[in-house]
Amino acid sequence: MKFTTKPFDAADYLKNNEVRSFYLTEALETHDPRLIMRALGAIARSKGGITQLSRLTGLTREGLHRALGEDGNPEFATVVKVLDALGFTLTASARKQKKAVARGSSLRRKPVARAVTAKPKASHRKAA
Repeated sequence: MKFTTKPFDAADYLKNNEVRSFYLTEALETHDPRLIMRALGAIARSKGGITQLSRLTGLTREGLHRALGEDGNPEFATVVKVLDALGFTLTASARKQKKAVARGSSLRRKPVARAVTAKPKASHRKAA
């Protein structure tokens, strides 16, 4: 018996914004920029591909491939444009502290961006 396989692509399983949001949130929580960019690329492919994302962001396909690629290091403005075009917004929430730390201590943890959630796109149609 002969088996055929195809490479795994997360985009095949990202069918709705709830799943996409969960996937991106998990990537963000790793604090690994390469993994986050790969997650954004998979989400882009699941929503019509890089060409569609290029139209929505106004960025070139080549620039998006570089930014979302394995060695990509996009500017923050590019990440924000991509998130917006994919239907996400970036929000920050404070981490829960494990121990109380004296006020003014240099050991106090700073809040970090932790959550990305799907945001509904407002319809521009007027009610009849």
